[in-house]
Amino acid sequence: MKKWGLYCLAGILAVICITIVSFHFLQHRDPGIRQGITMREAETRANSQDGYFADEFNTAQSDHQKSPQALLAEQTIDDTHRAFLVDTGGRLGTLLVTAELDKGTATEFSLGTIRFTVWDPKAMDTPLQTMTADTEIYLEWNVIDANFDGYMDLTCTYFRGNQPTYDHLWLWNEEQGLFERVPEFSEISMPYPDGETKTIIGFARSSAASDGLNTFHRWVDGELVCVRRIESVAYQDYASVLVEDRIDGALRQVYYQEFPQNAAETAGQETWRRVRELWLDLDYHGAAEGLIE
Repeated sequence: MKKWGLYCLAGILAVICITIVSFHFLQHRDPGIRQGITMREAETRANSQDGYFADEFNTAQSDHQKSPQALLAEQTIDDTHRAFLVDTGGRLGTLLVTAELDKGTATEFSLGTIRFTVWDPKAMDTPLQTMTADTEIYLEWNVIDANFDGYMDLTCTYFRGNQPTYDHLWLWNEEQGLFERVPEFSEISMPYPDGETKTIIGFARSSAASDGLNTFHRWVDGELVCVRRIESVAYQDYASVLVEDRIDGALRQVYYQEFPQNAAETAGQETWRRVRELWLDLDYHGAAEGLIE
């Protein structure tokens, strides 16, 4: 009898132990049990915890993200593909740009279409933008600050002759986080951004005499406009210099002079060059005729 009593006591203790263990297990599995909340609330909290751990995982993944330089090294480089980095100087930092030349779109006047695809190295799933333009030469580009705002811009050379060279320009818009095309830039031969005068200087030579077209563009209210245009022409028996300045929103002639010259007389040939040299200074507005002897 005493023996059966011990068995019963042992059974009761076992049931108590199992109950306690089960309660603690359920309390760990279901936060609603230990905090006295509904099952829906418990599920919401559990889902929040899952989201927390997912965020932690994503953060860990981003810590091992490839650098722009590493991504650049993975790109295809051949006759029709290029890749380079553009440090915008803005909130997006350094961007990866891939370039592809599509010869299937070639015409009588172009080699094909160049397509630039801009990527944010921190989010490579989808490109930021794609830009296209016609070109007559193979892939050539430059990264410059064309509008002197501290952010880097992108140019692409689309034509190169015996001397004139023309580029397409895309300005970086920091607010939009995108590049924007500037059609006026495409009309400037050999464009050179002069940071000191905040001017885009251009020159298209016409002949071996170094005559031709000098242009000066500036940014006015966000628009690229020509502020001075100098056209010089040199023939065997005379040369001429024509100057136009931007006045009241339009280019107006402010100077014109013809210079008789003899091809055998070096001094006569230099007169028009000295006059043109004066007008290359945008601060000059005087009477160049005083130089003629």
